[in-house]
Amino acid sequence: MKTSVQNNVLTVFLEGEINAKNVPALQKEINEIISANSGKEVLFDADALTYISSAGLRLLLSIQNKIAKNKLTVRNVSKDVYEIFDMTKFTSLMNIEKKMR
Repeated sequence: MKTSVQNNVLTVFLEGEINAKNVPALQKEINEIISANSGKEVLFDADALTYISSAGLRLLLSIQNKIAKNKLTVRNVSKDVYEIFDMTKFTSLMNIEKKMR
């Protein structure tokens, strides 16, 4: 999984589909990345994310509950993926920022 650290902000780049099949491995990997970058603000970049299932949404919510003092931010969300966040009311639980294209 691609990550970047800049100005005390850890950016985790989400790619492809996040679904029940790959959530357990993603959760383990993301938790390891966050643990290795303890104390940094966490931001998710969804520029390459094409789909997120309810299992993926639960993963993001569990990460927010574990680490965030404020709402978690997911940026560069495509129109289709944004609709999933909006339909499930996750737009009120997290900062979901649409792609600017």
